[in-house]
Amino acid sequence: MTADADWDWSNVKNLGMFTYLLSDRPGRDEELVKQITQDLLATADGLVRTAQRHGYARPLGERYYWGANGTVARQTMALHVANRLKPNPDYVGTALDALGHLFGRNYYCRSFVTGLGVNPPLHPHDRRAPTGGWSGGDDVAAPWPGYLVGGGHPRATGWRDEQEEYRTNEIAINWNGALIYALAAFVHAPAAKQ
Repeated sequence: MTADADWDWSNVKNLGMFTYLLSDRPGRDEELVKQITQDLLATADGLVRTAQRHGYARPLGERYYWGANGTVARQTMALHVANRLKPNPDYVGTALDALGHLFGRNYYCRSFVTGLGVNPPLHPHDRRAPTGGWSGGDDVAAPWPGYLVGGGHPRATGWRDEQEEYRTNEIAINWNGALIYALAAFVHAPAAKQ
């Protein structure tokens, strides 16, 4: 049962494994806990290596697709859980590098989060069109803050800050949920399990 490094809303296997690993529930299968822990640590080590090879320390490497920024945010979850099980400064550093990418250390030197970071997006694509959604359907120039946009597609240089550009500038709850977790894990970082 290997933890995935690249996963999205349709694949909840990692969430189940993380929950099982971090549970204090009696009766867990210790052999299964050991196997999942080893697999998760191997996945986290792979994310660290990928980030170390990437010019902007992006743990997803050179894969760019619709919503890839959501995956970068989700990768921090694997890194944080791995760090809780076996503290490693490389896991923490790579999670911070992932956030760095999302908030401006990228090809554009721009944040991918509305209202936050350096020169953030101004025209996110919101599926509540044709009214323009929450950000484009009012008279306020700035969009609602805190939306993570999808990012480059099909390459790093493919992002455009245009409301009609759904492939690169869409917002989605599953990407924002991952971003919230990525940030919250640094606010409350519990001690590793013994």
